[in-house]
Amino acid sequence: MVMEGDSVIDVVRGLETKLGKLDLETVEDYIKQNPNDVEGYATKAILLQQDVPAGIRFVEEAEAKVGESHLLSHAKGLLYEKAGDRDKALDSFKRAIESNPLNIEARMSLATLLNRAKMYEEARKYWLQIIELSPEISVAWIGLARSEYSLGDNDRALKHLNAALFTVGDNREIRGACYNNRAEVHVAMNNLEGALADFDSAYRDDSKSAMSRLKKAANDAAFSHDFDTAQRLAEKLIQLQPNADGELGWYLNLGLLYGSKGQVDKIDRLFDIGINSGLSAVGLLDHKGMCFLRSGYLEKAIENYERLIDLSGNNLYSFNIIMTADALGDKQKASKHRRILKKYPALVAELISRYGPIAAKTIFSSEKKYTYKKKVGRDELCLCGSDKKYKNCHGRT
Repeated sequence: MVMEGDSVIDVVRGLETKLGKLDLETVEDYIKQNPNDVEGYATKAILLQQDVPAGIRFVEEAEAKVGESHLLSHAKGLLYEKAGDRDKALDSFKRAIESNPLNIEARMSLATLLNRAKMYEEARKYWLQIIELSPEISVAWIGLARSEYSLGDNDRALKHLNAALFTVGDNREIRGACYNNRAEVHVAMNNLEGALADFDSAYRDDSKSAMSRLKKAANDAAFSHDFDTAQRLAEKLIQLQPNADGELGWYLNLGLLYGSKGQVDKIDRLFDIGINSGLSAVGLLDHKGMCFLRSGYLEKAIENYERLIDLSGNNLYSFNIIMTADALGDKQKASKHRRILKKYPALVAELISRYGPIAAKTIFSSEKKYTYKKKVGRDELCLCGSDKKYKNCHGRT
């Protein structure tokens, strides 16, 4: 028997307990034996969430048999939402509420979808209704805060996230969501210390979600050209998880920020952290070289690329050294690495194929005039201008 306050989830769990298992065949047998019991129809509608068209047809047939019900309307709304039909989903959730004004679960689905649709004012109305009916639901406080934050009312959002934390209890996932959302509000209010403290707390409760939200906050700050905030958030990210989920780009971006401020010592310490965390030393040093180059620390860039060659055995980095040494006027260093590259014709060909005339000019700058072609056949003249065929010069294997 369906009680007035029962939700779709309550009904599904209750029927599972009654039947001992929950699959389509068992539920269909139950419906045959109890053709007027809406519980069976609502449960089957939930089981059909993986086949949305069939689920919608089934609910419509069920409504024709047993009449409209808040359970069926809610189940249909979930199906329409999964199908991407937002308007019909919203209408179905509202019909569920009309059928049963005490239906908190349908209000939750409606308010959540309104937030996703960026209809924050209307969402806020339903979140407040839920809280009035059941103020201990922490997720409702979080949803209300999300609406208010999106409307620019950060003071109210902060107040209601504090209420969410007061009601959350021991649910670590929801508590982590509270801290993540409050951190976002703190960033918007320029309370960076509060944001960093909340990301710490969120990480202890739900590390995966905290990292995702921290990355988003750092990216948003960078896109808004708030580079000081982006730097602090990226530093927190690497402090919490030095391997940065294997995403080396965080080291590059933070290193570039350090370089733009002339904090060369921080670049060194940063990449040491990454290497010590087990990330690819070659990949990190490649990024580190980019940080030094873009920041104008050319001698440091050369040192870094020489270390890369020693570590990886990849003499392609000699090309980076030649270009950097030429910029510094270090003819001895540039000549040394030109000689190294010319020992590896295949590498020379790869560089010319990748970078075009500038590569040929850089590598053979001190030699006879060369002719550049994007591709060279083995029987054509070599790109270096030696007047030899490519196969007998830099194309030898």
